[in-house]
Amino acid sequence: MKKMTFHLPGRLRLCLTLLVALLSLLTATAQTQTIKGVIVDDSGNPVGGATIRVKGSNAITTSADNGTYTLTNVKTGATLVISFTGFENVEVSTSGNAYEKVQLVRSSKELDDVVVVGYGSRRKSEVTGAITSVKAAELLQTPVANLAQGLQGRVPGLQITQNNAAPGGSISVRLRGTNSINGSSEPLYIIDGIQLQNTTAAGVSGPPTLGNISGVGGNSNNVSSLSFLNPNDIESIEVLKDASAAAIYGSQAANGVIIITTKRGKAGISNVSYDGYVGTQAVTKKIGMLNASQFARIENEIYNTTRFPNPDSFGVGTNWQDVIFHEAQMQSHQLTFSGGTDKTQVLMALNYFGQEGIVLNSKFDRFSARINLEHAVKPWLHVGTSTTFTRSVNNRVQTGSVNNDGGGLTQSLIGAALAAPPVLIPYKSDGSIYGWRDQPYGSFYGELRNPVLGKIITDVTRTNSILSNIYVDITLAKGLKYRGNFSANTNNSLNDYYFPIAAFTSGEITLSGGQGGYGMKLNTNFIRLMHESILTYDKTIANDHQLKFTGVFSTLENNNNYNYMIGYGFINDATTNEALQLAKNFSISTGRTKDDLISYLGRINYSYKNKYFLDLTARADGSSKFGVNNKWGFFPAVAAAWNIKREDFMADVNAVSNLRLRASVGKTGNQAAVDPYQSLATVAAGNDYIFNNVLNKAILPTGVPNPDLRWESSVQSDLGVEAVDWL
Repeated sequence: MKKMTFHLPGRLRLCLTLLVALLSLLTATAQTQTIKGVIVDDSGNPVGGATIRVKGSNAITTSADNGTYTLTNVKTGATLVISFTGFENVEVSTSGNAYEKVQLVRSSKELDDVVVVGYGSRRKSEVTGAITSVKAAELLQTPVANLAQGLQGRVPGLQITQNNAAPGGSISVRLRGTNSINGSSEPLYIIDGIQLQNTTAAGVSGPPTLGNISGVGGNSNNVSSLSFLNPNDIESIEVLKDASAAAIYGSQAANGVIIITTKRGKAGISNVSYDGYVGTQAVTKKIGMLNASQFARIENEIYNTTRFPNPDSFGVGTNWQDVIFHEAQMQSHQLTFSGGTDKTQVLMALNYFGQEGIVLNSKFDRFSARINLEHAVKPWLHVGTSTTFTRSVNNRVQTGSVNNDGGGLTQSLIGAALAAPPVLIPYKSDGSIYGWRDQPYGSFYGELRNPVLGKIITDVTRTNSILSNIYVDITLAKGLKYRGNFSANTNNSLNDYYFPIAAFTSGEITLSGGQGGYGMKLNTNFIRLMHESILTYDKTIANDHQLKFTGVFSTLENNNNYNYMIGYGFINDATTNEALQLAKNFSISTGRTKDDLISYLGRINYSYKNKYFLDLTARADGSSKFGVNNKWGFFPAVAAAWNIKREDFMADVNAVSNLRLRASVGKTGNQAAVDPYQSLATVAAGNDYIFNNVLNKAILPTGVPNPDLRWESSVQSDLGVEAVDWL
């Protein structure tokens, strides 16, 4: 059979194609619809602000105050997902009319959520103290370099203050105000059972100053103690705000406690995930300044001279803010592997975070690796580890003055930029820095510093830290469990600092006797070793009485040491601070401290019919820091709560889903206010002296013994009402 082929003219073929496309469009339109409905609660009251989303698409809307909503172009048969805080999610099909009125059911899940408390966990409905929980999803809603920034505005009573805007810069955290006169007011941080010390090595507060020369050393940009921790690793954070919740940590809990739990692998689920972002930062507003012609004219008027013979010839000149500020990049990249079986769960995460500063030559880089491993050796024996390694590199520039002597005009790059005369220029034609002393009119401003000299000042801190915890859980009998925690927290830091000859102002050269550059190396090493033995017993009596006993014995040892080498008066800048022995004058300082803490604590949790709750806590701490007459401190607390909603007379009150009354009183302490050895007689090196024609080193007394030195303690009471109203 002969095959026959028909050829349509091109114009007719085009018309048929358009007709088919039009019919397809009409068919697609006929398969979509407009959805209108109303959302109500289980009492029939309208719910405003509920989220209505078409499952599997980006179509989404919210209900109005009267509960109504409208969605257009919804595919026939699609599924709607309705959600609202405090209610269970509801899915309805658009095939029938179920979407026209959707009734939500209150969720009890929030009250059944488990929150981490000191040495254990409890359901939120059973907590008697003031505790706020923050989940990972809330923490990472905005890109943050420090997890403290993610807590800002999410915990009542928690104040987060950015001390400076430098990358990785220090952040102050205050929980319900300042609680110490002499010591730190930072809360105690506990990460996977590992306690962090939020202080530097004893005797080390940062780069020193060189004589009376402002601007040399004295950096205010200390890195935040939490900057090593990657916010992407966090699963949840619990903030213990009152004394009854925090008293179980005794002498370290006067400023509150922040408990951080990192993510874990899950049985039966294997995942490889990547999370990352890249962004930019820029100055939103610059300060208006005089241009060069205006500046020259005013200078002539101030000094009543013709310092600048033709002011108009200078034109706009140099805007020094444009010179030191630039658009800076911030980026984060994380690769996570997680998975496990019924017996073993593991999570590994690798992260890089980099943040450039908007001020030239400033940058913070953090590289971190984390592994969390849990394994059930036997049904009654579980072991695990949480280990984090972090390396950070912080390139700093001075953005704040640490003195009150006008040093902000020289120490601070920003202050120097605001004070710098616009009639001068930053660079020569070959791109090298143009020293002010070499410029015309530059000799008039020798007391000020050329801001771009910040590019040649070295101030880099490299820090390696390891946070590791090994634990074992043993079920001894029904309801009786033992947990042993063994943790180590190490931190090694090296600060390289060099102030070159070219960066000195003329006044500073005079003060230093023309001795040249200044260099420093500061090495600090810290290690905290901790052991905790935790015994818990959980018992339910006659279905109505629930008892839980917790007993803990712990030992803690802190070791600090530092090596501090300074040299000034370098002939040239060829070796910077890598050959301090070449300086005309140099000195060395070293130090080491050690302190120990031994603790015993007990806690009883009692509840009756999940209506009435009573918690009793007592802790005794013995510290080597204190005098022989006050080595031990005692920290008790008591808390009670009444779940009014579960009373019979509240059964028919549907307007309130949760109503609780709680009260507590407790005592906490603060040993961070006292450095080691303050209760002892101390001595230190003094000035050299000559005796019998021999040069001797003097040793001078610096402190008298104080056998009565004691804890800094505080007593706090708390009364609270918790209510959730669904009207």
